[in-house]
Amino acid sequence: NHYGLKAFTTDDYSASMDAVYERLGVNTNHSRVSARERVLERGMKRLGWHTGYMPRNVQGCTQDERCGFCGYGCQIGAKQSTLKTYLMDAYRRRARIVVNCTVDRVVIEDGRAVGVRATVRQPDMPAFTLIVRSRAVVVAAGAIGTPAILQRSAVPSRVIGTSLRLHPSTAVSGIFDEEIRPWEGTLQALYSDEFTNLDGQHYGPKIESAPLHPALLALVTPWRKPDEYSRLMRSLPNLSLTGILLRDSGAGRVITKNGTARVEYKLSRPDLAHMRKGIEAGV
Repeated sequence: NHYGLKAFTTDDYSASMDAVYERLGVNTNHSRVSARERVLERGMKRLGWHTGYMPRNVQGCTQDERCGFCGYGCQIGAKQSTLKTYLMDAYRRRARIVVNCTVDRVVIEDGRAVGVRATVRQPDMPAFTLIVRSRAVVVAAGAIGTPAILQRSAVPSRVIGTSLRLHPSTAVSGIFDEEIRPWEGTLQALYSDEFTNLDGQHYGPKIESAPLHPALLALVTPWRKPDEYSRLMRSLPNLSLTGILLRDSGAGRVITKNGTARVEYKLSRPDLAHMRKGIEAGV
């Protein structure tokens, strides 16, 4: 309503969302709480905060020690990703899917999109150009890739690349006496919306559980002293991580230089304050 986008408040939109949820198999029946979630759940319940089970697009998820590594790809194929759902639906209806292919630009003739020009890079052959002619072109390359393609295509609009919204995130961790083994269990099972409406406009931090693997800890841990770094790495079995996620009120932009997308983004003051609140809550 604030932006005059009435379509998003209609019954048709709600029905479309329900259809997507159904096709992706979104449910809360596969959100078994692991040791790292129990730590978070225990703290939030003691504080009287909202606690919810994370809706997840999975079917037949074993929710065991392997599932903490699902960020690298589901080992048992339980995740109902686009690859297993909508792309498979399209393939069964004889859609042709080109892999290892990068769209260079949309082909525009007389002000109308008539196809795309792309580069295919297969491991066993030289790169080659692919041109696809079509009656309609749908550009769906994400918040960064979509404006980059349109900018490379010289689409005459100054708003392309502006109003970039992301989900800024950070995390806090703690070392516990009990063994956590944060690399095991359901990928993300719990969340809290306790602080997601700090300003009355539904902006604020969401608190989420998150797995922690040796490689991830090694990547995000600052290197100050070798012994300090080693000590923290050895404490991994007793570590628990809490994720902080924002719905940002500020915006950045995507600019394309030499064909490559670059992002200019900085937290706004309200978002920075909300992030601080999320960190305080996580601690």
